[in-house]
Amino acid sequence: MRKLIKFLSLFLAVWLIAGSLVFLISCNGNDGDEDGDGEFNPYPYDDLSVFMDVPDYKNITLSESLVSRLVNTELAYFYRENSIDTEVAHEGAKEWDMVEISFTGYIDGVPDEALCAESYLLALGSDTFYVDGFENGIIGMSAGQSKTLSLKFASDYPSELYAGKDVSYSVTVNRIYRAPTLTDALCAEHTAFDTAGQYLKFVRERCIFLYVWDDLMTKCVIKSYPTEYTEYYQDFKGNFQLLAEQNGLSFAEFISANGDKYAEFGLYSGMNQMDFEEVATNYAKSNLVNDLLTYSIVRAEGIKTEGAEFDEAVKLVEAEQGMTYEALVSSKGENVAIITVLNVRLCQVINGYVKIESN
Repeated sequence: MRKLIKFLSLFLAVWLIAGSLVFLISCNGNDGDEDGDGEFNPYPYDDLSVFMDVPDYKNITLSESLVSRLVNTELAYFYRENSIDTEVAHEGAKEWDMVEISFTGYIDGVPDEALCAESYLLALGSDTFYVDGFENGIIGMSAGQSKTLSLKFASDYPSELYAGKDVSYSVTVNRIYRAPTLTDALCAEHTAFDTAGQYLKFVRERCIFLYVWDDLMTKCVIKSYPTEYTEYYQDFKGNFQLLAEQNGLSFAEFISANGDKYAEFGLYSGMNQMDFEEVATNYAKSNLVNDLLTYSIVRAEGIKTEGAEFDEAVKLVEAEQGMTYEALVSSKGENVAIITVLNVRLCQVINGYVKIESN
């Protein structure tokens, strides 16, 4: 099942930004700073504006309620992933509890396989479920309780199969997990930060950055695609063709039978080659937009791979990664290390422009 997520985990976002750039560097045979001027320019083009106009990233306003929701969502998943929350057995679920649920969605009284899930984790209050009202409908339910929720897909829902349609969900709450108080000791044990204040500052800044970045990505309009677009597409398709060969299957057989194993890339079991081509195309386009936006802002802001600001960002990366910068270079390569630090610098720059309004 594919859900419309409005929030990306911190690790995934860093991987997407860093990993995609590394691929282009390898394709271009560019070390990122050939002239040694501290500018990281893996694209072999002097003017990126011929490909894309950069949306306004200097005049962004977010509400405090939105930022709080993003932070609380990240914390809820952090508690669950580290098993430091407490299972609640005899109380109803509350806002910001993490619930494990099973559900089946019905359209016109017929169960829809794409709207079913088992052991699905959901942070109540996160607004990450794809149908409005679903999360509120679970608040108050106890572990072991079942309930039917009568809801409606939004009229602008991305899939025409469901947009504007009534949907009925049969939901069972399997488990409820409640968050602990975030203490210095807890953060020191489970994060790279010594205090709760330090960790919350990191989470807040990263949440703001990722939300804004996602919004900027949707506002980017590509004028033309550089040749790297084709390389992204071919690399994505080639990886799955290789997997098919290794499993002794034709390409069509492999993606049809194993799609769900690669759901994070947009694949799903039962898809045909035409469906895959659409996924691969979207993958290539998304990565190109991400790259063009990244390097355009890096250039516009004069972000360097040297100097005091870069050195301070290196310290933050070392804390987050739990290793020295030299060790990161040794294990991942210099370009990955530089991109990881640039990601921190981009986060700092974007946060410096965002205005937060109280509610």
